[in-house]
Amino acid sequence: MKNFTFLNCKTFLLSALLFFTTLLSVAQTSEVIVTVNWPAWSGENYLRVYDPSGTTLLNLCNPASCYTGTNTSYNTSVNMGCLTDANNYSIRMYDRYGDQWNGTGANVTITSGGNVVLSTNHGGGASSTANFDVYGGGSACVSGPSRNRYIR
Repeated sequence: MKNFTFLNCKTFLLSALLFFTTLLSVAQTSEVIVTVNWPAWSGENYLRVYDPSGTTLLNLCNPASCYTGTNTSYNTSVNMGCLTDANNYSIRMYDRYGDQWNGTGANVTITSGGNVVLSTNHGGGASSTANFDVYGGGSACVSGPSRNRYIR
């Protein structure tokens, strides 16, 4: 049987410290869901979601009339999967005619880890931007992100 020496103990402690430090440095992720409600003129509307570095994660419009200007209603929820917890994700909301998203209750809602992190509408002009943070998922989030999705 091998003797347990100071050197063996030191090696064991350093290995354990490295293991736990690695576990703590793994980025947390949270499930992100984007919900749009466009009760009228959905063919005028378009939405993009960006990560903090500016990479497009989601393009969203009414698949039956994507940015054509037609008067139809459209609502959907898109599960983007688990995104890395961080500040300064953003959405850019577009309106083909610059006259705001039409219809009572026209909006976009984003949830992160089950928490509403953004609920807004496009108030007018060709486009507008809003920021949101991703957080709250903890260890429950295990699926990977759905990168650069185009919903049309």
